[in-house]
Amino acid sequence: MGPQRLEALSRLRSDISSFEATLRQKLQLGAPGGEFAKLKQIYSASQASGKIIEAIRAM
Repeated sequence: MGPQRLEALSRLRSDISSFEATLRQKLQLGAPGGEFAKLKQIYSASQASGKIIEAIRAM
C-alpha cells in the first residue's frame, strides 16, 4: 500500500474513533427512546468499520 492510502486509512480510523467517543457519550447520557436504538446501531456499524480498516491495513 502506498503512503497516501495508509495516511487516508489512518485519518479514517481517527475519525471513526472520534465518532465512537461521541456516540459513547450520548449513549451514557441516555438518549431518548427511539434515538437510543439508532445510536446503538450506528455505534455497532462504526466498530465494524474499524475492524474492516484493521483488516485492510494487515493485507
